[in-house]
Amino acid sequence: MREPERHAAERAANRANWDERAAVHPETDHYDVEGFLAGDSSLHSIERERLDADGASVCHLMCHIGLDTLSWARAGATVVGVDFSPVALATARDLRDRAGIDPDAARFVEADVYDAAGTLADRFDVVVATYGVFCWLPDLDGFFETVDRLLAPGGEALFVDDHPLAAAFDGDPPAYAYPYLDPVEMEVTDGASYADPDAEFEAATTYQYHRPLSAHVTAAADAGLRVTALEEFPVCEWRRFDWLERDGEWFVQPDDDERGPDLPLSFALSVEKPASA
Repeated sequence: MREPERHAAERAANRANWDERAAVHPETDHYDVEGFLAGDSSLHSIERERLDADGASVCHLMCHIGLDTLSWARAGATVVGVDFSPVALATARDLRDRAGIDPDAARFVEADVYDAAGTLADRFDVVVATYGVFCWLPDLDGFFETVDRLLAPGGEALFVDDHPLAAAFDGDPPAYAYPYLDPVEMEVTDGASYADPDAEFEAATTYQYHRPLSAHVTAAADAGLRVTALEEFPVCEWRRFDWLERDGEWFVQPDDDERGPDLPLSFALSVEKPASA
């Protein structure tokens, strides 16, 4: 099978899985829909502290059920959320209406992330994608080229995600178990979800892609974007390892832990499009 055909088949399998996740996730504590509807923001401190979206036009890629999209709208942005799952987007629109958010302030568009720039006529002040992004992308270069096309000259983008080095560790205590430096494509069969470990999805097979941190920076630069910051954090948005403990908004390695120094669990990559582009 040729590369584009193979990736299309893998994307279709992933979409079927995410359709099932989207039907389950609104009922989970992880997403805390009731808290959001009561006025809470779903955004984490990492992205809130790095983006001032008030008055900005924002494209939120891979938006899932739209809680972060809608939270950016509440923060004063005009936002377009993009996702490939129609089930997720139906939930996002329903949550928007239930929250009383103006549809002109937050609209949702069904498109594969690689088709976003061709689907949307707008060009944006900000592009953002967070938590569960890069491991689902078969073509890292194509992703950053899409980001470059979506940004207006002088625009900025922020990506916050799991640290790829953490994905190379497994067990308790954590041991180096999987390749880090070499790109890896994996077929994963798991009927559960990070938000609901007891879920039993029928579309249980997904395709995931792992690369070293350097590959992300290089792909952004190759797309013509200027890297303005790369930051690493010992915190995770979900319980990657069973032994992580909840500490406020994050999961972290326990204090005085005998497992050794803290692993990098998340990273933030900030880029901008040159004003002359």
